[in-house]
Amino acid sequence: METPNASSEDAEKSRRSPKAERARKKARMDALTFSEPGSLVKLLVGQDNPPIELHIHKEVVCQRSPVFRAAFCGNFSEAQSHTYPLRHIDESTAKLLMQWLYTQKLVVAQLKDDWTEDAKLADEEDRTLIDLWVLADELQMPALQNTTIKAIHDVGEKTEMLMSNTNKERILNKTADGSQLRLYISHYIASTREPGDYK
Repeated sequence: METPNASSEDAEKSRRSPKAERARKKARMDALTFSEPGSLVKLLVGQDNPPIELHIHKEVVCQRSPVFRAAFCGNFSEAQSHTYPLRHIDESTAKLLMQWLYTQKLVVAQLKDDWTEDAKLADEEDRTLIDLWVLADELQMPALQNTTIKAIHDVGEKTEMLMSNTNKERILNKTADGSQLRLYISHYIASTREPGDYK
């Protein structure tokens, strides 16, 4: 698991060229046909040895992410091995990714009607949402990034609490200047504070 003091390399990953931005917008979200239902690929998750193997339909990942499409349908080793390494993310983040890949929705515990305040669990879930946004940027999945920011916003509105300073620092360490997540959290903090809070 990465620490909040991740390297500036993470920040570079969240900065994309205009060409990459066009590719992200071009990614289609057509209805899935499952024309080859037995065609599965593996996502290798976590730093344990062996890593956690998550199996998912190739059609799903290739349709939702141009990065996965290039890896599994191109001339890369992933196309032959049917595996894609995501060793830098944890299982919680991978599960939310899989959830969204199939449903285009995220189930967030803090948004459930039966949620009872638990600062530790809330902090962990906020961290997972941050990591999911960064992963979505890496995989060129703007729709997932938008869904993730909406979930972060909805949590803040429902709980009337800002995320921890550790998670705010995580956003700064894992995103580039001008990233949408940085802009969002800066705006949200500024709009929920009273002028006297800045003394």
